[in-house]
Amino acid sequence: MRAMKGSAVAVFVSLLISVWAVQVELDLYCPRSIGGETQWTRDKFASGHFTVQGQSMSPSSVSYLMGDLGATEGRTGRGPFRRGAPDAIKNPNNAELKKRANTYTKICSRSNECKKFGGSEDIVMTDGFELLDYIKDNNISNAKYGEYVANFLPMLQDKEQNINCPKYLEPVNEGMVYVDPRKTNSKASNEQRKAAFAKIGKFHKAVCDVVTSKLKSGSCQPLCGGWASGWSDFVRQDFLPYENRLVPFTKEAGKSMKFYSFHTYDSYKQGAGEVLMRGGHIEGMMDLVWAHTKNQLGKPMPIIVSEFAAGSNDVWFVSASGTKGAAAKTARPYCATRDWAILNTITAMISQFSAHPDLILKAVPFALEGTYDSKGNPLPWSLQRKVNGKTVWTHLIKLYEILEGVKGQYYSASTQSTKVQAHLMKDGNTFWVMLKNFSKNKQTANLKFVDGIPTLSSEGAELRRLLLKSSSSTQSCAKSHKLPWSGVPALTKQKISSSSALVKLAGNLSLSPNEFVIIKIPLRVSPKARRSSKVTRHFSGREVVPISQAYGKSTANTQKFSFKNLPTGKGTVKVRVALGGYSDVLNVKCDAKLNGVNLSRPANSFGPENNSESRWMMFEYYASLSSLKQSSEVAVTCSCSKCNKFNAKISSVTIITEQLSGGGGTVEPGDGNSGGDSGNSGNGGNGGGVAPPSSGNFKNGDFSNNLSGWTKSGNVQLDNSRSYKGKRSVKVSAGGTIKQAFNVSTNKNVSVSAYIKKKRASDNCELVLKQNGKLLGRKSSNKTGWNQKTASFKNARGTVEVRLSSADNKSTCWFDNVKVKQN
Repeated sequence: MRAMKGSAVAVFVSLLISVWAVQVELDLYCPRSIGGETQWTRDKFASGHFTVQGQSMSPSSVSYLMGDLGATEGRTGRGPFRRGAPDAIKNPNNAELKKRANTYTKICSRSNECKKFGGSEDIVMTDGFELLDYIKDNNISNAKYGEYVANFLPMLQDKEQNINCPKYLEPVNEGMVYVDPRKTNSKASNEQRKAAFAKIGKFHKAVCDVVTSKLKSGSCQPLCGGWASGWSDFVRQDFLPYENRLVPFTKEAGKSMKFYSFHTYDSYKQGAGEVLMRGGHIEGMMDLVWAHTKNQLGKPMPIIVSEFAAGSNDVWFVSASGTKGAAAKTARPYCATRDWAILNTITAMISQFSAHPDLILKAVPFALEGTYDSKGNPLPWSLQRKVNGKTVWTHLIKLYEILEGVKGQYYSASTQSTKVQAHLMKDGNTFWVMLKNFSKNKQTANLKFVDGIPTLSSEGAELRRLLLKSSSSTQSCAKSHKLPWSGVPALTKQKISSSSALVKLAGNLSLSPNEFVIIKIPLRVSPKARRSSKVTRHFSGREVVPISQAYGKSTANTQKFSFKNLPTGKGTVKVRVALGGYSDVLNVKCDAKLNGVNLSRPANSFGPENNSESRWMMFEYYASLSSLKQSSEVAVTCSCSKCNKFNAKISSVTIITEQLSGGGGTVEPGDGNSGGDSGNSGNGGNGGGVAPPSSGNFKNGDFSNNLSGWTKSGNVQLDNSRSYKGKRSVKVSAGGTIKQAFNVSTNKNVSVSAYIKKKRASDNCELVLKQNGKLLGRKSSNKTGWNQKTASFKNARGTVEVRLSSADNKSTCWFDNVKVKQN
């Protein structure tokens, strides 16, 4: 009796795990393109701010970082401008320019490691904002400075020392901050600020125009853009930074630039706690930039994120006299928990940016080579520090250690939760899975491999985990840095010997709060693609639209957004609605219709729930691509019964389509863009093909008409020797799948049942249901004999999909008597 109770408890716990786990589907047979981009590289998403000279690192350190781990230089501040040298800007001559170029590269010649690993064709080059004073004080025109830059950059190329012309040029760093009149006059008007930001836009226009014109051929053709400052949180003060900065800067410089560049940091402030940019916040910002530039310039402007991390001038720096903030000269003593704050933000943002390879040109984590203040304390972002006179790595090196080797072509990955984001890449015979838990709580991920996993190579798989381990020794320093947790970053690695062991482990993967995971899956033979997906982003012509005309009103207000030239056919649709406002924005509820049809929205819409400056929400709604017309309309209705100052605005509405070709696989709507609780990201990707919806009725549930109405993938065959009551059943094995989709035209309660039989007790045989591509749940049989399983849900509308599958490459399953009821 006691054993039976234990068994029942185990089954109950297993059911709870399956219900509450985050479902992640990975399709090793479905390559994916996003806006035409197909490749993920560390050089694009995870380089660093260590310089080509490598002057502050030993040769062995450079060799480990850039050789063994494959890290690359992403951005350098050693740009063309140098104060105090002979004035080659006013009177340029080749000899002086070459002398300056040699000064830039000469330190590199001292290091063989620099010659081997120094250069990167994708480097971002920028200059300090003091050059703005210099050209003003010396009456140098913006165009004249542009000529100097265009003459100087080609001279940096040195093939012997592996130094290339930079691919990207930011004319000035933090110029937007430097020209703000409120730096010296706290009472400067908005019109004065707007004029200053327009002026820095004119500087970018002049420099970019000259550089682009003079360097339009040859081996040095850098792309020029800006503004290379923080993006000033456009939503503040009722979208005033949007009006004062983004609008005038785009008007002045937009047509002359090839990219926008921004810096973004999570911060930990005195008295304010966490102020998060990661998650829904940063997604709303990016969507607004892309929508605005699409509307003003004809196409969305791609973004370079030339700095991103966590930081706090308020509490992470302090002078000897106790001065804090901008006047502080020294960093607080080293704190391992501070490393975790930076690693957590960087890994989260890498995951988010990785979902936008078409519109993120490059993202450079603010990780520095060994860099110290005047007291010898490492700056918070330093990769190295000194302990008893010996140089050692900080925990930030774990960023490059966990990403070692990761690269490849995007493949389909999907989640039904906003708490965990997933990506899948393929490089030769090796697949790489990337997972980020955006939740401040533990999560359980249930990873399912569509069509199973082929045989692993003899090397076996590897599970890498980056997480925070508790430590009492860090409590004091965590408190002084105003961090919400304490502990030490830990990187663990676990070998997995077989596909079945990987499937078992991945099916119940526990994730610590904010954990970052990489899974390496080397296969004996590279699988051939069975399907493919194409993700495209579409913008309406409206941005920053009020949802109510006055404060204090809770009346629902509907706004309409039109889209043209949309694709149709087989696939999925995600409608993204970004909402910005003050703290009341968390109480705003928005519903959406696509071409007059209500769209489903997950209950856990993602916004900055633990952000002390809550100003953004991001809603996602799902539908089948068949519901689109080439010209479509999204109607968004928002209301707020609790708002005191109902001043939120819809900053942008975006439609993301995924067109599918080939058979089999599964689909999650969306493109892998943002999401997540606590203002954080999720929805990592998509699966493969889906059977086209029937005319409304489910067909051939007893397989008497062979497999008519069903789409099959993998090992599927009819079995006349086994059936529940009819003539035959369908046998599905080794990761095979059959599926059928049908339309529900009005809101109805839908239940789906199937009889399931499996060969062995350990076999994993599943009934899976989706509505408009959104995963609703799974039902698994726990018996070897015929066993009926039923799933039901209320208020279904749109495309409902039924899938019957053998969930791994060792399971053998039979299905029969599948029935659908609607009422």
